[in-house]
Amino acid sequence: MIDAYERSAERLLDASAEDRAWVLAQLLPDDCIRILAKMRDMVESSVDAERDAIHSGMETAGHYVPPVHERYPRLAKATVSEVAKMLDGEPDWMISLLVQEARWPWVEGFLSSLDPIRLEKIEGCVRLGRTTIKSAVLEQLFTLTNEKLAKPENAAIVPTAFEDILTRLRTKVSEGVPPTAPLTQ
Repeated sequence: MIDAYERSAERLLDASAEDRAWVLAQLLPDDCIRILAKMRDMVESSVDAERDAIHSGMETAGHYVPPVHERYPRLAKATVSEVAKMLDGEPDWMISLLVQEARWPWVEGFLSSLDPIRLEKIEGCVRLGRTTIKSAVLEQLFTLTNEKLAKPENAAIVPTAFEDILTRLRTKVSEGVPPTAPLTQ
């Protein structure tokens, strides 16, 4: 028997992003969370079936790829508060890439802490990213996030080559040395 939350989730999955955001914004927070959880489960079950088919094909061809949680253990073991702190201020598209394909234990708690409008924006990014983002980009994001979580909070941040260049350029300008090539607008 399908309950009201499942029926609502099915209907909202078929609705436009604007309509879905409006409906979710009208709901009580508890109802919104339950419907979003049902929607997520529906989307995940279809993604899981697709992923299982891909992985079983890889295993038979001798190209087994370990599950994401095994390749990125720190990300898989992170707490909701660690992830929330790390993702504070990050753009919706980046968050969508982290949550779209992985079943991290912190995802549900983290997403339930977001307001429905932001959650809707992240969902829109997930839908777009699912068809446009290459797996190598996701792997790089997972690698960087895993490394960031593994670093102690007070670890020294080593500047990138880009930051080194900017520092040198700013030093030259502050010393009155003109830039080698004029900047145009």
